Amino acid sequence: MLAGAVGDAYTVVGDTVNVAARLENSAPPGGVVIGGATLRAVPGLKVTALGALDVKGKSEPVEAYRLEIGL
Repeated sequence: MLAGAVGDAYTVVGDTVNVAARLENSAPPGGVVIGGATLRAVPGLKVTALGALDVKGKSEPVEAYRLEIGL
């Protein structure tokens, strides 16, 4: 991932950002879908495994998890 100023805005680009955007698009309304790297980086999250999702731009499926959000 690269981050920095582009013109008058601050932006991030790269594979991590692209995968996050694809997972976001696969989430149900009001839901959150995360990848395996996020799950490993933040232990203790309550999730439901969604299996491996085919993600545009990736040659291999990406493991995905729906975050269980308690209100």
